[in-house]
Amino acid sequence: MNDMNDIMIGDIQVVPVPAVNLRRINTDTLEVLFKAHLYDYYVIDPLDVIHWTEALNNSTSIETVLMEVHPSMFDLPENIYMARFMAALVSLPKLTTLDWRSHNGARMEIPAAFGIFVLRHVVGLTKFCMCRHHLVGTALEFEELARYLEAHHSLSSLQIHTVPEGVICKGPLVHAFSRMPQLKSLDLSCLSVWGMDPPDFGRMFSNPSLQKVVLKDFDLDEQIAPAIVRSLRQRDPSNPLQKLSLDTTGTHKATESAAIAFILSANVPFQLLEMSLGSLRLSDMNVFQTMAQSLRSNSTLQILHLRTDSDISSLSDTVWGPFLGLLEINMSWQAFASSTGSKLEGGFFRRCVQFTTPKLSSC
Repeated sequence: MNDMNDIMIGDIQVVPVPAVNLRRINTDTLEVLFKAHLYDYYVIDPLDVIHWTEALNNSTSIETVLMEVHPSMFDLPENIYMARFMAALVSLPKLTTLDWRSHNGARMEIPAAFGIFVLRHVVGLTKFCMCRHHLVGTALEFEELARYLEAHHSLSSLQIHTVPEGVICKGPLVHAFSRMPQLKSLDLSCLSVWGMDPPDFGRMFSNPSLQKVVLKDFDLDEQIAPAIVRSLRQRDPSNPLQKLSLDTTGTHKATESAAIAFILSANVPFQLLEMSLGSLRLSDMNVFQTMAQSLRSNSTLQILHLRTDSDISSLSDTVWGPFLGLLEINMSWQAFASSTGSKLEGGFFRRCVQFTTPKLSSC
């Protein structure tokens, strides 16, 4: 086997076609890359798919499958062959991780039935990732998907990153997130809260098994924040949420800063707060003033990670003061003033707190 792109799965040699590449990363990881040709179309030879299927059927060691697919995959005329390939994929006896994402960030509609198909057949799945997809389906399909999520007894990490118009955090799915028995990490992106009852959204934070929640590119408002706080307060104090990551859209800065301040001042039991605020104008610097005031009344927060594209070096010592009581701080921004660097070295570094900027390394 001279071609490094050729792989062996079982006893079968698989020779990739230009549009598709299968690569055995190590003994337990398989990478399946569907590449897009010019004009976003390509042809897959059914015989190649048959060979891949046979290869998967002869594999007993693969635990992780990384799939990068192109939107046109679901439009292939030889769909029956791809269906057989997927059937062989989910039949891998040791499969625990399926990472399914679109090629080069291309937008891709993925049917809710696909999630049902995976959850139904891979009973040992612990990590399921669907990135850069628009999850689509009927109301009944979403209800069925929610039932399979709730009934799955090994899934501990779920990542769903939709495209902006992909609304996945409504109704039955949110209820499933709050009741999944082994769910420890939930990573969601591009959530639309329009038409959604805030308590429904907040309910998922009360799942006692949940340790980490990451919310990206979503609108945090004055109704969602109290719903999150109420659910966090319902948790057993001995079992707090370990990490809350908020990556807001930054489209409603005043509202979002007020919501963040509310969460900080509520003294709810989580230990690490990670925030990404995007670009802030000088007129928006009251965000940090409000956050600092809120930190004074929060006794449980120990670690703060904060990212912004703006220069916050002009903030005064009175603003930074409350941040110094935390065990760990990791901040980054694009611009950094040398005068502030000296000031913060005397404050943050003296307390051996992580402080990350483009020009200063962590202590």
